Amino acid sequence: MQPKSGIYSHPNVLLEEHINNVLSIYRKLRNDLLPFWDGETLTTLEVSIALHDVGKATEYFQRKLRGEKLSSSEREYSKHSFLSAVYTFYVLHKRFFEDFHHPLLGLFLVGNHHAGVLKTFSELLTLTEKKVETLSVQLDSIDPQRVNRFIENLDLPAGWKGKLLFQKEEFEKFLRGELIDIFDNLSWDLEDYVENSLGYYIELLYLFSLIVDADKTEAGTKGVPPFIGKRVDIPPRVVEEYVSTLKGNSPIDELRKRAFEEVKAFEVDTKEHFYTLTLPTGYGKTLMGLLFALKLKGEIEKETGKGVRLIYSLPFLSIIDQNAKVFEEVLIPLGENIVVKHHHLALGEYLKQKGEDYELTRLLVEAWNAPVVVTTFVQLFHTLLASTNSNARRFNKLSNSVVLVDEVQALPPEYWYLFEKYLKEVAEKLNTYFVFTTATQPYLVEGKEVIRNRELYFNSVNRYKVELNPEKTLFGEFLENLKPRGGTLYIMNTVKSSQRLFKHLTENLEIPKGEVAYLSASLTPKDRQRRLYELKKGKYRFAVSTQVVEAGVDIDFPNVVRDFAPLDALIQSAGRCNRNFTFEKGTFEVVHLIDDNDRSFASYIYDPILLKTTLELLLKEKPKDERELTRLLERYFQILKGEKSKDLSKDLLEAIENLRFGEVASFRLIKDEPYKSDVFIQTDQKAVDIWNTAKGIIRRLRERKIDLFEAKREFELLKGAFYGYVVSVNVEKNKPPFDEDLNIYYVPVEELRSYYDPYVGFISEGDTYGEY
Repeated sequence: MQPKSGIYSHPNVLLEEHINNVLSIYRKLRNDLLPFWDGETLTTLEVSIALHDVGKATEYFQRKLRGEKLSSSEREYSKHSFLSAVYTFYVLHKRFFEDFHHPLLGLFLVGNHHAGVLKTFSELLTLTEKKVETLSVQLDSIDPQRVNRFIENLDLPAGWKGKLLFQKEEFEKFLRGELIDIFDNLSWDLEDYVENSLGYYIELLYLFSLIVDADKTEAGTKGVPPFIGKRVDIPPRVVEEYVSTLKGNSPIDELRKRAFEEVKAFEVDTKEHFYTLTLPTGYGKTLMGLLFALKLKGEIEKETGKGVRLIYSLPFLSIIDQNAKVFEEVLIPLGENIVVKHHHLALGEYLKQKGEDYELTRLLVEAWNAPVVVTTFVQLFHTLLASTNSNARRFNKLSNSVVLVDEVQALPPEYWYLFEKYLKEVAEKLNTYFVFTTATQPYLVEGKEVIRNRELYFNSVNRYKVELNPEKTLFGEFLENLKPRGGTLYIMNTVKSSQRLFKHLTENLEIPKGEVAYLSASLTPKDRQRRLYELKKGKYRFAVSTQVVEAGVDIDFPNVVRDFAPLDALIQSAGRCNRNFTFEKGTFEVVHLIDDNDRSFASYIYDPILLKTTLELLLKEKPKDERELTRLLERYFQILKGEKSKDLSKDLLEAIENLRFGEVASFRLIKDEPYKSDVFIQTDQKAVDIWNTAKGIIRRLRERKIDLFEAKREFELLKGAFYGYVVSVNVEKNKPPFDEDLNIYYVPVEELRSYYDPYVGFISEGDTYGEY
């Protein structure tokens, strides 16, 4: 047994213990590695993992770890990533001589393991005299005997240990001699060693993902968690057994059963990486998608002998919980932690439910370490296009996975070209399979349709007639001429127009407020959930909403009036009309509303090309019912693929191909809305208690009664309840107080009336909406 190094990576954790655990976790993650990794690349990866924290051997880092106070210059010397990266480059350079591909790979992997946005090769190769001086000062403070004891204690082949041994004088000579010239020359000759392509970007991210995932896992858990690398068999029959317990009373139940049997009988082809599953709304695509994904998973596992993860993604946070609950109910017989939800509130939910260790739970949720992951489009696509350390961590989980993209039409059209090109490369490089499910299929990537008789299902449903009023109408005129029919859902494009409509119905037309449900982002999530529950129970005769009810929300009205929108959005909205054949024939009415400035409300939120294409199709075809409306979709998407600008997609593809991570980091699946701010609304005593608890965490942290780690854990436990009272709104014309501790606007309960109406939510312009 070799003596211990005495070098620590974390408090009370020796560096060799940390690195050996990271290597062990990496090797478990590596079980899913794909054939394209050659032996030399894997050796480079193991060397990079072994040396990624060697810079912690400086006396400056060890002093910082002991809690000693450092000067500003000493704090700079205590940073370890770049020193570790340069030493890794040096070791690999000695091994591979003039082939700089592997030394550069080591430099990238280690140099970025603590980066926010990943640094490019050029940035890592930029070497100033100050940087070299810092490296020299750091090197002077290192005890080579300790470093070599650390290396001797590593779980590596004996032959490699000798090549890693720390020869201080030789390394210092390299730093002060060759290093600057080598880095300078490589900056000019990068294309000789680094490939500019989508495929190389994906390979690079995958390798980086393995090192950063293993490192973060070990640092958080101080060991190898039991569920890392665990494979779980999930037979498709669990879905069949669950479906057999469901009782339905809808006229389309027989069609649902027929479609389910079609999915069940479908023969999977593992050579095909892209599938579509297209059915009308209300057919139960969630369970059919799960059934198909499990069939595909089983075939891939049989063929490759590797475990396959299922990743199910949705565009809206509001429907993740309900769909994850369905998955959990289906998979309950197989045990706990089969399904994990991942979104910004999920960690606290799991901590509350299970009371488990904070880091283990965080690892399960944020690192996608479950056989079935339910997540948002944002999390999925920002992982696919990872350019930051935190998102890249999950990238390796895409390998050998089946990715279900539900409501795929919700992906922004300006990125369709990007996804088409990029997902094909991901599928090829990582052996990833994609299944796109929706009623309004944009055919993002050409694939095999699971529902072979889809025309039968679309032709068999004709639940509503269509009334088109495409001419522009002043909103005021629309309100004046409004004659509400009992059982109507109104879907507006903006919060302001929806609030005005609610006010008109309840005040001018004197419909009791208890008979009109209002839904929009101006309501707190808690109030929205309660109102949706009441809607499903049939409490309201009328409802006024924004697009929050458009997809995945199981509500049913005989009449739906929709302000003008792109065709796929119109059809999704129409899916709330006579959804379950509850009524003999529903009515879906499209109006085209404009404000006093002669501007269409639709133009505030939708792309003009989408609106133009929709209007032209509707005017030309004049659909009269559900069948005729849905038949326009294929033509609509064909036109868009030809007309929609590809500039944004092409710019991002160029950035990806050229490994410009800073530019890739500009990708936003959901556009930023800088004019909006978060506001905590104290609508009841529970909200007041939650607010006070959050403030108490800050106070106890300041008083040093708890440390930062415990404060984070307490905030995660509170986060779900806290954000149940948060709205994201424009506060410019009605600005509530701002809390510096929690960095958020808030409405105190005693001032509630000035900012928040119990029926329509946050009041953006300072006027009120009726009595409490």
